[in-house]
Amino acid sequence: MPHRTPCSDVAPNVVLHRRFLSPGLCAVISSEMSGTTGSPAAVVDPDGVHQVREDQRRTRTIQLPLSLFEHLVERLRGLIPVLSSQFQLKLADVVGPEALTYDPGDFFRSHRDRADNQRLSGSLSERLLSAVMFLNDWSPVGEGESGFSGGVLKLYPSGTSPTSLGRALPICGQAGTLVIFPSEMFHEISVVTRGRRQSLVAFFVGPGEGHVSVGGR
Repeated sequence: MPHRTPCSDVAPNVVLHRRFLSPGLCAVISSEMSGTTGSPAAVVDPDGVHQVREDQRRTRTIQLPLSLFEHLVERLRGLIPVLSSQFQLKLADVVGPEALTYDPGDFFRSHRDRADNQRLSGSLSERLLSAVMFLNDWSPVGEGESGFSGGVLKLYPSGTSPTSLGRALPICGQAGTLVIFPSEMFHEISVVTRGRRQSLVAFFVGPGEGHVSVGGR
């Protein structure tokens, strides 16, 4: 059954689903993430090679317990019918989610989640929608034990190239909120200045034989 939650359009092709994750579930996921250091997250170059490039992306990926991962996948799959209609896309499945933690100094420079190279294997060329789920709250000064500052998700709805991004649409984290936008849209994560930013990232993909859900990531 599709998950029903308050939502709003904040810009063309950008949707917010508030309270998609409950405070209790956010706390459980955050606790799991805090119990491990994880590993450096990679970027994918135009040839499809995964490599750690801390000049472009500095964050760590955390492996979630399989049961929690599968629960999140099912929640996201429940959105496929309504998102397919809203974005006028043929969505087939969900890849991820991946748990990410950003410590002070961490960031992700402007990029797109969908590969231009259609010959790449896996889901990179099949990503149609990107989904970011916030697990803790942003505040201007990182208030609270679990809060953070900096680490703003900046979307560029009119961006056409890394040198022509246009005006940024800033989205500050609020625990439980899900943000959905086209995977071809340029976006970035600004530098975290205080606290620890915790989030989940997943992708809605189109029909194809190359995509598989990333188990326990």
